[in-house]
Amino acid sequence: MWPSRCIAEFFDKSSMRDLEHNTVVHSISGEAALRRVAEVAEWRIEQEVGSDSVVMSVITSGSARQSLRISLMDAQDIGEVLRCKAGPGTLDGGAPGLKTLLARRSVSPRRLHSPGPDADELDRLIQAGLRAPDHGGLHPWRIIEFRARSRAALAQCFEQEKLRRDPLATALDLKRAREHATRAPVLLGFVVSPRQLSKVPLREQWLGAGAALGNILNAAHQSDFGAIVLSGERCFDAILARQLGLADAEFLAGFISLGTISEPPPPAKQRLSQDVWSCWMGHELHRV
Repeated sequence: MWPSRCIAEFFDKSSMRDLEHNTVVHSISGEAALRRVAEVAEWRIEQEVGSDSVVMSVITSGSARQSLRISLMDAQDIGEVLRCKAGPGTLDGGAPGLKTLLARRSVSPRRLHSPGPDADELDRLIQAGLRAPDHGGLHPWRIIEFRARSRAALAQCFEQEKLRRDPLATALDLKRAREHATRAPVLLGFVVSPRQLSKVPLREQWLGAGAALGNILNAAHQSDFGAIVLSGERCFDAILARQLGLADAEFLAGFISLGTISEPPPPAKQRLSQDVWSCWMGHELHRV
């Protein structure tokens, strides 16, 4: 048995036609196909004795009933038979920490106010980053903190970068560029520092840096702070990178804004796990 609110594939029966609609199903096997689907209230899956197929009996939300015969392969490839309908109830339950994590979303600097994390809290966020998966223990990243006394100078750097990129920038454009340096209660630069002489592939080092960044954002959320990473074209400006003290082989990935949430953001759009979840069944071997 599976959770009680799902979408299942049906044969086209007139008793269900009013409840059905077409959808493109991306199955766990990775195949995409147009299917006739209807919302399911209850179902049961049973294997037939002495057969290589199973029978799925379903009752829709409109009380219509139907049975389907499916192969064992399709039963394993459950995404081809059932699509979980991601609703508010599907994310409930589980460990409290996981429930908090599933509610995380980025918060615009416009929705942040003081106080941001203090020195001890910021240290814990960075420690969370240091606990991220990291092949070789290289820690190929570092943090730059922009404290209050340095924000005016940073705002000037942002304004200069905007003018290099757009010499015709308006006064409003320059004001917005400066605000990117001054608005957030706490502002950090996240720098990726690949170890060029390491045996660990560079792509794995980038993955490790990304995992650390994710841990920092998740730790901020669990500490009741809002957070967001903003990048943009300024992160590719060589002059700004030198002004911030980056080495030639380092990359400015983005700026982390942190603070207390003054206005809750709208809930994040919930997505189906099957959009990114596939199961290799061996069907692809004949294509190689």
